[in-house]
This record gives sequence, structure tokens and C-alpha cells, in this order.
Amino acid sequence: MSRRSYAAIAHITTPYGIVVVRKAFAAKQSTFVAVLSGPHAALRACLPHWEPRQACSRQTQVSPQRSIATPTEAVAWITPLVSQWTAAARGGAIEHVAEMVTVGDSQTATERTLQATVRSSTMGAYRKQWVRIARHLPAQTPLITCTRDRMQAVANALVADGLAPTTVRSAVTALHRLLVPGIDAGLVPASAFQRLSMPRSVTRKRPPITQQQRNELVRIADQQGRDAHLLFALGLFAGLRRAEILAVVWSDVDIDKRTLLVRSGRHFTTKSGKDRVVPLCRACLDILVTHQPAPAMLDDFIVAPRKQPRRGLRWAFAKTFTKVVTEAKLSGFSPHDMRRSFATLGVQAGISVWKLRIWMGHASVTTTETYTDAARAFDPEIERMSE
Repeated sequence: MSRRSYAAIAHITTPYGIVVVRKAFAAKQSTFVAVLSGPHAALRACLPHWEPRQACSRQTQVSPQRSIATPTEAVAWITPLVSQWTAAARGGAIEHVAEMVTVGDSQTATERTLQATVRSSTMGAYRKQWVRIARHLPAQTPLITCTRDRMQAVANALVADGLAPTTVRSAVTALHRLLVPGIDAGLVPASAFQRLSMPRSVTRKRPPITQQQRNELVRIADQQGRDAHLLFALGLFAGLRRAEILAVVWSDVDIDKRTLLVRSGRHFTTKSGKDRVVPLCRACLDILVTHQPAPAMLDDFIVAPRKQPRRGLRWAFAKTFTKVVTEAKLSGFSPHDMRRSFATLGVQAGISVWKLRIWMGHASVTTTETYTDAARAFDPEIERMSE
């Protein structure tokens, strides 16, 4: 299991949204610190003299003047600060976390924290897993009964439901996140998720598409219309994620510098929470120039500008995507495979994996390497064996 995060100490209501206050241990400083998460404007209201590193920062930390070694001391130090931050928020009201007894109480506290700290799509993924878990761990279950044996029983029940190993692991991770408030309150043992027997997942890697197959996809998409053409161009030639493709606007494109800015907007937050700049190859730039609108329409979305939001996305393009992929005879090709193909073909073209990491917005080069393993099946240096 990944290292757990601490439950919220308090929620500060501001005119700009809710700020969640938690404690966290900063290893480099060897002390507990206060972590404030929430909308950028709300953080500004609580911390008037705050100087963020980024213009859209949604999280910051406050360090104590002296080192704090225990969680109890951290709570005692943070509590009076919360009152100061609440007063600075100009009429904001403080709402302390309620006492927890059942799994439902812990879930309520977790949802309150996550709503101010994660994207709506991530919140939806957690809730989907919690529905699965509720069949085997009802909301009225006392937290004190959530022992390691009980967690193992839930995992076994999920396997018996016929879920894939990866889905079971994701569900157990969501269960752990749900019970974090109970763990911090001392009602659930911290060892409840240690050494659980989990089903072994099998990674099935699809063979990468060739450059000819990629170009064929773009050609067929062009025949399907403007939106399909731009959709495949941004996915295959720029490596954008599905949500990023639907969120990018024309003003983010710099034709002269041949760059595309991927940034968080009013209704969208990038997966890493950071903006990035992606260079545009000639093929992608030509497609964008072909469909570029008048200057007065630069604030319009690039893909499907007239589509209205539906279930979190402006355009559920499954039918269009499937039609293009079927005609190209690429069975099993998914929207995320466009991003994977971007990385694989980039490595085959000689692009450094470190550059690809920056362009794709990965936090670690290890993640990028998982996209490019198939491109490394042959290494020219093996020819040295025959010299």
C-alpha cells in the first residue's frame, strides 16, 4: 500500500470555497507541518501574505518555528492557527471534523476532504469503488470492527464477484482512502492493510502501431469531419490525454512558436496540477492551421466547440472514435493508446525519453518508460556481438 495521508483537522469555509487543513510529516525538515488545500482564491483569503510558487497553486504548507515530532503536538500547534486563518478569510466559518463511529462517518469525512483536493473525475472514481465496497462493508459497520481480517475478507469478496485483479487492487486502495479518518482517529488499526493477499495482475501489452497505421488513422479521421480530425491529431501527434484534448482552446496554440500550452482552466485541472508546453510537429501544425478559426473565436475549444458538457466531458466521442478505429482495422485500440503511440513512435524516432516525460506531463521518467517498452525490443548495440 502507498503511504497514507492524514485526515483533515478542520475545514475553513471561505467566500471562494473550502480550505482543508491537515497535518503532514516533512521528512527533509524532520518536523510536522500544516498543509492547506483548496481553491487558489480560498488559500489567498486565508493566507493574505502567501507567495505561491505557481499562479494556480491549490496547496501550500506552513512550517513551525521549532521542530514538532509527534502528531499530538502538531494538532495542538495547528488548532490556534486555524482560528487565525478563519478570521483572515473575512467571515469564513470553521467546521471541525465530527466524531466518527461508523464506516459511513469516515466516508463522509473523506469526501469532504477530497472535494477540495482532487479533481471531480478522481472523486467520481473513488465513489464508484466505494459502491462496490459497500456491498461487503456497509456504511453502518463500526470502525472498530475494521481489522486486518475484515479487510482481507472484503478483498476476497471482491475477487469472488469476478472483478479483474487490477480492479480489486484499485478497490482496496479506495477502501484504504475511505478509512484514513478512522485510522487517524485510532479506531482502525494502522496495520489493517498490511500484507493483504491480493490477486496477481497480468499486464497485457498491446503491440505498438506503426507510423503508417498512425497516418492512416489521421487520414480516416479527416474523412469523418473536422472534430474527428483534430481529435486524432492532438492525441497522436501531441500526446494529449482525453480530457486535455477536450479542454484545450485556440488561444493556447502559438502558431509562430509551434507550441501548445496544456493548462488548467475554469472547468478543468491537469492530472499533475501543473501546466506544460508541448512542441508541435509539422504534421500536427498543418492540421491545426487548416482548421484555425477567425481571431474573434480564439477562446473557443479546439475540438467540438459547440458541444455542451455531459457527464463531466463536453463530448463523449466513443462512436466517432470506434468508427475510425474499425475502418483502420485496429482492434482494441483505445483513446489512451493514442498517447501511448505518441511516446512509442517518439522513441523510435530517436527522441529522448526525458524530453518525452516533459512533453507528456509525467512526474517520473519511469512512467514514461512504461509507455515506450515496446519500442526498445531491439537495440542496435547488439550488433557489437558479431564484430
